[in-house]
Amino acid sequence: MGWQVEIYTGQGQTKYLVWSDKHIKADAKQLQPNWFTLKNDQVTYDSFGVHTFKKDLTATVSMRTILAQIKRDHATKTVRHMPTNLVIKDHR
Repeated sequence: MGWQVEIYTGQGQTKYLVWSDKHIKADAKQLQPNWFTLKNDQVTYDSFGVHTFKKDLTATVSMRTILAQIKRDHATKTVRHMPTNLVIKDHR
């Protein structure tokens, strides 16, 4: 349960890899995870499809749109509790 985020810097940008297990071990990280980048007021999300031989699925959205969705979903309390289920590994 929870999430693990790994932070890497390369090619002039910071990339955040997201694993859906806060206790995931290195040997379980054999497939590329979903990841996102932040630039200005935009979040770009990339999702890798296993065995599809297709390009990554990519979506870009503004922080304003994300915050509006959180409000629509009445998810503020859920978001505030996320840090208790989050592990961050900073490799910068």
